Amino acid sequence: MLLWRKELGSELNDEERRLTSNMNDYLFPIKQAFFTFPFLAFALTIPFLIVQYRKYGYVNKLRAVILYSLLLYSITAYYLVILPLPKVIDNCTGYGSIWSYMQLQPFSFVSDIARETNFAWNSMSSYVALLQERSFLQVIFNVVLMIPLGIFLRYYFRFRLIGTAFIAFLVSLFYETTQVTGLYGFYSCPYRLFDVDDLILNTSGVIIGFIVAPILNYLLPRSDKLDEKVNLNEVKVGLIRRGISFAIDMFVLMIVSSVIYIILYGSGSIALGTTPDSASFWMIASGIAVLIYFVAFPAMFGGRTLGKWITRIHIVEDNKRDTKGFISWKGLLKRYALLYFGIFGTIRLLVFISDYGDIPIEAVVGIRIIIFMVVLVFAVHIVWSMLKGDKLLFYERISGTRNVVTTVSKSEEQVELPTSDAGIIPSEDTIASLIEAERNNQSKQQERTEKHQRVDNRSENLHTKDVQTEAAVDDNSHFNHSVPELHERESNDQSKQVDIELEKLKKKLAQAKKDE
Repeated sequence: MLLWRKELGSELNDEERRLTSNMNDYLFPIKQAFFTFPFLAFALTIPFLIVQYRKYGYVNKLRAVILYSLLLYSITAYYLVILPLPKVIDNCTGYGSIWSYMQLQPFSFVSDIARETNFAWNSMSSYVALLQERSFLQVIFNVVLMIPLGIFLRYYFRFRLIGTAFIAFLVSLFYETTQVTGLYGFYSCPYRLFDVDDLILNTSGVIIGFIVAPILNYLLPRSDKLDEKVNLNEVKVGLIRRGISFAIDMFVLMIVSSVIYIILYGSGSIALGTTPDSASFWMIASGIAVLIYFVAFPAMFGGRTLGKWITRIHIVEDNKRDTKGFISWKGLLKRYALLYFGIFGTIRLLVFISDYGDIPIEAVVGIRIIIFMVVLVFAVHIVWSMLKGDKLLFYERISGTRNVVTTVSKSEEQVELPTSDAGIIPSEDTIASLIEAERNNQSKQQERTEKHQRVDNRSENLHTKDVQTEAAVDDNSHFNHSVPELHERESNDQSKQVDIELEKLKKKLAQAKKDE
């Protein structure tokens, strides 16, 4: 409407100009926040993904939307508080202590509204005019600004009222301190007042958000129930997750290769008495580093490298997934020999030949074309495999290995507790039922042993004919009669052992719950 009136040549009155200025003061920080958000979100994506992988084992899309919306809100709120900034760093307009930049009288906004407006309780027109007054809009802004924070604190973070009010006060205090210190000393003097009313209004806004937050429970699932129906054993390890793990492992591999290269190159220089070819030593060092880091290290630590541990995945062999040793060094050697010595090794060798080989320029160009084609085919293969359901690459299919989500810790894997469909450690009742079944099995074995013993005794009595034999049989009978007592003592010992194992399992369960 304002633009249309300008086109007609009409001028804005003072009230319209003031309202337009107030709206621009709010829209400018919001525009800056939306401009900044993509860059900051991109920078935080990898740390965000790592935290999600470590804590939950996967990335929940709804949780990601909630947390990124929290990030956008935080940027917007901060920009609304500090923008627009002074044009010069030396922004002092007069002299005075820091107290002259503070308004410490509570509820002074009430007198400001009464002084700057013509509001009357019995006049409906004054209510409409109030919506255009600076003092009233500032109060509304300070309340509305913090309402989303109260919603986030209650819905997602599950804060109670007291905790929410405390966080609200701290956030508001942070905003006011930022203003009164001139961005913590960046500017020579404060460029906005420290207003105690802002603390009251901001905290009130957060509490209002806390009150209305339960509405989201009717629209969205509870934040503490987002992972309730997720089976980590069925979660596929995607390209992004493997890419993060690969990047971390490449960084570590470079360090390991450098250490080995220094050792080999130094030893070779001493042994040969001259400076050897560094490229050859670097290729040898890289090969040894691959064997150490990708074969020996995962074989000792359950199919994990550092990158896989950080992203909470590990390697298993398809033919060993039901056994305790779910990965072997042979499987790892086959897997990584195909990848690092097959694909990357071939590329590295071709680059070495083209760079250091005494070959014509045509051969160099041909080798470069071959390298480009190998990389292109491998890249297409990766994209195509990730789009498919199983997400397996060629070297995984040949070696019979794959990446899976780690659902239990290393100590829990050694106990080999059975897991439910959701990848959760069984409850204490389940463990007790397993122990009780074991006891029943031992009791049945004891009954069968005693029955066989009685049959043997009767057979001995039928074949006894002389007194000496009868005496011997009596002795045997007496001995055999005592056998059940031995079995009973043995059974008691086994029961005690079972009780000990039950206590161990309970401790493991308690530790697992504590880790979660």
